[in-house]
Amino acid sequence: MVSRLVRLLDLGALALIGLTVVIVLFLPGGQVSSVVQVGSSQSGRAEIDMIVRGMSVRSPEVFQTGVEAELKVDNQSSTDVKITGVEFFEKVQPLAFPDGRVEKIFYTEPYRVDVILTLSSPVQISDQTVTIGSSKVKIGAALEIETFDYKMRGAVMDVRVVST
Repeated sequence: MVSRLVRLLDLGALALIGLTVVIVLFLPGGQVSSVVQVGSSQSGRAEIDMIVRGMSVRSPEVFQTGVEAELKVDNQSSTDVKITGVEFFEKVQPLAFPDGRVEKIFYTEPYRVDVILTLSSPVQISDQTVTIGSSKVKIGAALEIETFDYKMRGAVMDVRVVST
C-alpha cells in the first residue's frame, strides 16, 4: 500500500515538472516592458560641491579652476565637467584648558590636504532629482574626477541648479 502511494506521488511530481517545462519552453510569453521615468525633465546646468578629505599631494597648486575633468558618479562614467572653484580648508581641533576656556588649534599634515571642489556640468533636471548621464546626483553620492594630473574620489556636499 505504501509503495503504491509513493509511486503515485512520484508520478504526480513528474507530471508537474513536465507540465512546467512544456509551459516555459513552448508557450509564448508576453512582452515585458517597464517605465523608467515618468514625468518631464529638462536640460540645465548645475554646480556640484565635492569634498575630498586627506588627499595626498606634494603641491596643492595642481588644483586649478577652469580645468576640464572626467566625472564618474557612483562608479559609472558620466560626463566631462569644469572645475569652477577650489577651496582648501584646515582641520580644526578644539583644545580644552583646566580653567574652562576652549581654543581652536589648526593643524596640518605635510602632503595631505582637504579640498572642496566646485564642479559645473550640464544636467537633466526633473521635479525630484538632478541627473548626470544616467546617475542621480544627491548629497552623499560618491564622485570620482580625473584629469591629466590627478584622480580623486570624494562625496557630494551640495547640488545647486544654476540654469534651466
